[in-house]
Amino acid sequence: MIPVWPYILPLPDVGGYSYEPQNATIRTEMEIGAKVRRRFTKHPTFISVSWRFNYSQQAFFEAWFFHELHDGSIWFQINLPTGDGLKLYNARFIGNYKVTTYSNTYWLVSARLEIEQLKIYSQEELFAQALDINELYLSIHEIVHIDYPDAVGIS
Repeated sequence: MIPVWPYILPLPDVGGYSYEPQNATIRTEMEIGAKVRRRFTKHPTFISVSWRFNYSQQAFFEAWFFHELHDGSIWFQINLPTGDGLKLYNARFIGNYKVTTYSNTYWLVSARLEIEQLKIYSQEELFAQALDINELYLSIHEIVHIDYPDAVGIS
């Protein structure tokens, strides 16, 4: 069974959090221009994360990393924020983590994680989202340009 991020440890800090989907295309230079094609549809994403741990959380994290993740060599599940909100992902550490002091009582732990696949909208979900955004735009337009001017007596 895949290990799960311990509930007694905080999720990654949002400040400094970033993710980078890996390129899924291949480019072949031609005499005139270039040919670009998709290599694969599932591609890994690398995420830079950091946590603030107190002393006991830091000790727990190091033991969990060593025993449960076999020094970070196996996958685990963790909730991570992406464009679609907080979602559960399979992740693993890329290399080792880095520890620095944050204050007298806290440690800052930073690392890079690899997740198997960003959760991406299907074509149907993309179409539905586009319709929702268009409806929101039309609603705001009506409020700003019709309802508000009528309410304050602007013609």
